[in-house]
Amino acid sequence: MIQNEVILIFCLSVWVISVFLLLAGIAVKHQWVIQLQGVRHATHVKNLLRDVQQHRGMMGIFLKGDTSYEVKITALRDDISQHFNALAQGLSKNHEQAKKQLDQVETEWRLIQSQCFNYSAAESFKRHCQLIKSILSLLNNLAEHTQLYKRHSYDPEYVKIIWYLLPQAAEALGKARAIGSGIAASGRPTAVDKVNVALLSHKITSAFLNVQQGLNNISEKDATLTSYFVQLDQQLKGFVGNMRSEFLTDRPPTVTAGAFFDQATDKLTALFNAYEYSEEIVKTTLDASLLRTRKQLGFIYAVLCCSGLVLAIQVYLLMS
Repeated sequence: MIQNEVILIFCLSVWVISVFLLLAGIAVKHQWVIQLQGVRHATHVKNLLRDVQQHRGMMGIFLKGDTSYEVKITALRDDISQHFNALAQGLSKNHEQAKKQLDQVETEWRLIQSQCFNYSAAESFKRHCQLIKSILSLLNNLAEHTQLYKRHSYDPEYVKIIWYLLPQAAEALGKARAIGSGIAASGRPTAVDKVNVALLSHKITSAFLNVQQGLNNISEKDATLTSYFVQLDQQLKGFVGNMRSEFLTDRPPTVTAGAFFDQATDKLTALFNAYEYSEEIVKTTLDASLLRTRKQLGFIYAVLCCSGLVLAIQVYLLMS
């Protein structure tokens, strides 16, 4: 009789502990799922950012009199619409705040899409910059809403680098592409253009320095990612130097609008490649954490069932 009571107490203890562990595990699993959703949504926002930046640059060239990008502008608009559709479908009822912000961003885009050929080059640039600011805000808020800043299975510095520092660096470079290609299309920089080029040269350098400092704060550095940034640092220094020599002089630029646009796009592509690789590190880590948590939950559930079965048997024996 005493032996049965001891077994009963032991099984009851195991069952209670298993219940607590199961509930805690389910909460952790839910967080990993939400964070993975956040990474996937952020990927669409990143693609939206990249294409809207391209649209800004191409429209700047077009409005300065170079119509060579007209066909590409039309194709780019289709891509942007697809990004909005993918985000609208992906954001569930659990992301109502982000969905509302996305709707506001899309409204801004629809206005630009319908009116941009009637804008001056300066007005087009201004409105695109306002739209991109809204996209960057959406990206950051999405990261917060999907708990990417909370419990981590990855180094938290990645969050700062991927969803804040790299987009800021990309926007500084994107602005430089738009302004530089516009200057090349018009044939000579204005005084305002020169001020903008000088400011953007500083912004690109400082933004990328912030990225490198964030990378240095990562405890376990990834060799491939480090190599990406070493190469990108060299490319950006060369790009900034060329941009200053082309546009901070009184002579007409020697580079064509298309050539400068392509040069800047190459640097942006390299930066977004680093972004995507960093993103993949986080996604792979989250996938592994989710798989591990599911296995742990399976074991805990098995223990819960076994202890519950033995507990029921012992209660039956004691009552018999």
